[in-house]
Amino acid sequence: MRLFHIYPGTSTRPSAGSGAGELLLSGLALDDRVVAPLDGGAGWVALQLAPSTQPTLLPPSSEHPREGRRTLTVPLGAATGELVLRPPPSEDPLPALVSRSLVSDLGLQMGQGLPIQIHGQTVPVVVAGVIDAFPSSYPSQDYTAVLPRETLLGRLAATGSELAWPNELWLRVAGDTTGLAARLRSAGPVNDLQDRRAGEAAALSDPVHGAFAAALVVGWVGLTLLVALCGGLHVLAMARERLGEYAVLQANGLRPKEIAQSFDVEQGVLLAHGLVVGVALGAVLTAALAPAVHLGGGLRDLVPPTVVTVEPALVLGALVALMAALLVASRLGRLAGLRFDLLRELRLVA
Repeated sequence: MRLFHIYPGTSTRPSAGSGAGELLLSGLALDDRVVAPLDGGAGWVALQLAPSTQPTLLPPSSEHPREGRRTLTVPLGAATGELVLRPPPSEDPLPALVSRSLVSDLGLQMGQGLPIQIHGQTVPVVVAGVIDAFPSSYPSQDYTAVLPRETLLGRLAATGSELAWPNELWLRVAGDTTGLAARLRSAGPVNDLQDRRAGEAAALSDPVHGAFAAALVVGWVGLTLLVALCGGLHVLAMARERLGEYAVLQANGLRPKEIAQSFDVEQGVLLAHGLVVGVALGAVLTAALAPAVHLGGGLRDLVPPTVVTVEPALVLGALVALMAALLVASRLGRLAGLRFDLLRELRLVA
């Protein structure tokens, strides 16, 4: 078990007007067994969260022994406020995950130590790993270090630092979040509150996003009509090229309906093959090229990398619309291409 801090609680404070008092601590026990004696070492650090945050070293004393052990004397008063007791900070270096740029520029190696200045306090750390990306920071450009929170804050608090405290809270919520922002703001002083869902909704309703989406739709409609036109012209050209063969087959007893059905099956297989190959090629090109498309060259545009998401319903709808346009164009091309004069075509063949 590792003990980070002790909160004595409000019930130990004297009431207003009752003067001052003392709280004596000899150790922490679990099931009548002392698991963390407080009578050894240089003592613990008492830190008032309000109205002052200056730490006070409380060395163990024999003035009020308990069962022959020294105790920590914690002075309490009506104006004590919230009080927290922390064990004396260790002098061992803290393990740190540092950015690759820092390792490269300083020529550091795994396991090598270095001092870090935090609000005027020197904290020794040792390189435990290298990171290339971390939320809300850009290790590829800035020097970044990730340290164990509780241990670092305990050391800084023991030296009187009032500034180095966690200043961000990330919440992942599910379900309806109506009113959550207002409740968070009412919980305490909040400088800034960012709701990802609200940000996404605002981005989707932005006129620039609407114009971009409209441009994509217009482009897709234009390409679909162009593909359908090319498919129809291809079917028309194939039908006109083979009119002599179809005239001979019809003269030998094959009905025009059977000729049309055979032609439809042949062209349908060809169009289906082209659609499958085109979709596969488009998926490969999208996966390879889309992440490399950025709106700018800054780190905020490049890190984190672009994530390509696929909406199955939208993709399926686009494919169905494309296939329907190809079928309509092919049918029109076949109707126009297989309309011929049997005797004239037979004379041309002869």
